[in-house]
Amino acid sequence: MKKSILFLLLFLTGFTSNAQFLTKMFVKNHNKIFRPSILVSTEKNREIVMLGMTHVGEQSFYDKIKHKVDSLRNEGFIVFYEGVKIKSENDTLNDDLFLRKFRKLSNDALYQSNPEKEKKNFKGLVYQEKSDIGIKKGDFRNDATIKELVQKYEEQFGEVELKACDFETNFNQKYKCGKVDKRIRNYLVYTLREKIMIENLLNYPEDKIVFVIGQGHVPTFAHILKENGYEYKHWLNAKK
Repeated sequence: MKKSILFLLLFLTGFTSNAQFLTKMFVKNHNKIFRPSILVSTEKNREIVMLGMTHVGEQSFYDKIKHKVDSLRNEGFIVFYEGVKIKSENDTLNDDLFLRKFRKLSNDALYQSNPEKEKKNFKGLVYQEKSDIGIKKGDFRNDATIKELVQKYEEQFGEVELKACDFETNFNQKYKCGKVDKRIRNYLVYTLREKIMIENLLNYPEDKIVFVIGQGHVPTFAHILKENGYEYKHWLNAKK
């Protein structure tokens, strides 16, 4: 029995170490092959540059992002950036309610991150912050609010019912009030959010936009923009 427990502990330790190693390898490879993507609509005379982000990376990677953002800003590009809006602009009284509903649907630990602990797990890497990537006050946060996501979900699937556990569990505590359906979480975090963000991109009045966005969203955005008459090119193949 002791041998079995020892083997399990060694396996879990090795699994965790391998997961961290693979994460580091992915981040470093992404940093090396990173190339901004540019989409051009000749008909509409518009340019949209997407800078694919990772939330953990080497400082040199974020330095590249900042350099691109600063350069494009100087060329007259409007800066967009991704980031779910937790608080709404005109309905702060209901923010808590919608946040609890969102947590029930997605189990997103919005307030549980522990950067100091994570830094120990990923030595040599840094966490993305707005200051790292050149985002400034007045830039456009192109994303949904928690309220928008929950309301759109409820319009399609009915009201999200909260239980006593949902109200009693603080946002800095681990959520244990029920199992979350990954399909629902992905629908909220990806499908609904991407629909809102892409509509903002297509309808924004300015002709030159640089969008700092998670790398996982880039292929979907490129595909939809192509369907709307944009030509997808890598930065190296486009004018600088």
